[in-house]
Amino acid sequence: MADISSIILLITFFVIFGIFLLFDLFKRNEKYGYFAYVIAVLPVNMFWSLGYDPLFAYIILFILWDITLLRDTIAVYLKKNKEINEILLYLFLGIIIQLILTAIIPEVITSLQT
Repeated sequence: MADISSIILLITFFVIFGIFLLFDLFKRNEKYGYFAYVIAVLPVNMFWSLGYDPLFAYIILFILWDITLLRDTIAVYLKKNKEINEILLYLFLGIIIQLILTAIIPEVITSLQT
């Protein structure tokens, strides 16, 4: 299972994701809110590396991405400073990073190999 430092690190990653998810509330007109797609990969892979089921980790990842897509879809609908091209760019960047990490993590942490 996980020790207390791993749980604190996991909670920290979720807080960082939440900051990027809510970055548009700061009204700075910067595009750091799009990094939420990439940052969502951090807590999910940490969750998976703690030895939990990879399917459950991917369900969490898809939920985080769906929340972020819903936020951006509403922002596009309300005609805020969001573009569909940038949304898809960062989503696909997050998918590519996740595919690379999916190939690397089981090789680094041998207990995850099945």
